[in-house]
Amino acid sequence: MKKQVILISILLIVVVAQAMNLKEVIFQDYTIEDLMQINEKAREVARDSRDQVVMEVLYQNWENEGWVNDQLHTYNYNDEGFYSELLAQIWQNESWVNQMHYSITNNEYGWPLETLVQMWDAVNQVWMDAAIFITSYNAQGQPTYSLIQANIAGVWTNMMQMTFTWSGTLLMELLTEEWDFEQNNWVNDNKDINTYNGEDRIEELDLIWEEGNWLNDEKRTYTYDGNHHLLEQLEQGWNSQMWLDYRHSAYTYDAEWHEIQEFEREWDNDQWVNFEDTYYTYENDLMIEKLIYQWNETREWENYHRDTTTYGEVNESENVILPQISLKNFPNPFNPSTTIEFDIKNGETGSLSIFNIKGQVLVSKDFESGKHNYQWNATSYGSGIYFYKLQIGNVSKVQKMIMMK
Repeated sequence: MKKQVILISILLIVVVAQAMNLKEVIFQDYTIEDLMQINEKAREVARDSRDQVVMEVLYQNWENEGWVNDQLHTYNYNDEGFYSELLAQIWQNESWVNQMHYSITNNEYGWPLETLVQMWDAVNQVWMDAAIFITSYNAQGQPTYSLIQANIAGVWTNMMQMTFTWSGTLLMELLTEEWDFEQNNWVNDNKDINTYNGEDRIEELDLIWEEGNWLNDEKRTYTYDGNHHLLEQLEQGWNSQMWLDYRHSAYTYDAEWHEIQEFEREWDNDQWVNFEDTYYTYENDLMIEKLIYQWNETREWENYHRDTTTYGEVNESENVILPQISLKNFPNPFNPSTTIEFDIKNGETGSLSIFNIKGQVLVSKDFESGKHNYQWNATSYGSGIYFYKLQIGNVSKVQKMIMMK
C-alpha cells in the first residue's frame, strides 16, 4: 500500500536530514503530493469545459444534521480563455480565509508550462512561494516530463520528477523519481504501467522501488461496455504473495451517457461491504453537483460530502461572464470522420474552424442561424489531437477531439 504521510500543521516545515525526501516537506497540512493532486484536479475541472468555464467549486461536509462549508475554489482565466489561476480558501470562523494560490503560465495552445503554488501566511498577510511544477510536451500536446521543486529557505530545490511514455494517444507508463539529498541524484520511487484493449485502459499496475527492485504495490482493473463506457473498477493490493481485493466501484450513466452514480464497496472479512455512494447532477451537459453518501456503523447511508460547481463563460477581451455555446462532436475519439454539432441562435451567424495542434487552420466555414451537424472527414490527416472552434460575435468556444487510426 502507499506510504502514509505524517502531517505537521505549520506554514512550512523542512526536515533537514541525511535521508530527507519528498514526503517530509509539509505545507500547512499538505504534502507536495497533495499539492500536485489539487493542481491536477483543478486542471481537469477547467479542461473539461474550456469556454463554459468553471468559476467556483464549493466543497461542503455534513455535520450536525446540516451542510457546513469546507473549502471554496475560485478559478480565473487569461485573455485567451485558458485556465490561469486558482484561489483555494477554507471556511474558518464563519468566513472564507486564504489558503493556497496556483498561478499557471500556459503556452500558445493553452498547455500549462509552469505552475507556481503559494501558501497564505496569515501572520504577515502575504503569499509565500511553496512549490513549482514545470511541464514539457510533445508535438501532440501530451506531457512528457514534469519537474516538481519546493521552496526551501528561499532556494528552489528538486523534489520529484515524472517521465511519461506514450504510444499514439495512449499513456503506457509513468515513472516517478524522487531527489536523494544524500546521494545528490534522482532515485526511482514508483512506476505506473497501463495495459489497453484497443483504446480502453483495462489495467493500471503500480510498482514501488525497494532495495533496487520494482515490487508490486497496487492494481486497478477496468471493465467497459461495447461503447467504451467504464462500468466497473476493481482495486487490489499486493501482500508480498498475492493480490487482495480492497475496493470495487460500479458506474451508472443516464441516457446522454453522463456518469450519474459511482457505487463503492470495500472488501472486509471475506465479503464486500458498502463504502460510498456518489451521485452526480447535470444541467446543460455540465456537472453542477456531486453528492457523496457514506455507509455508517449502523449500516445506513448518511450524507457525507457535497461539491457544488458554478459555471460561466469568459469574454477573451473583457473577462466577463457570457451566455453559453452548445458545441460538441461525436464520436470522440473518431476514425476517420466525426460529426460536430452546434446551435446558432436566431438572428446570429457563426464561423466554425478546425485546426491542428500547431494552430494551423484545416477548415473554416461560415454558418447561418439554426442547428447544424457538420461532418469532418480526417482521412488525409494523421492520428493526434485536433481542436474545433465556434465563433459567434464576441463569444467563442473551443473543444478538443482525438483522431485515432
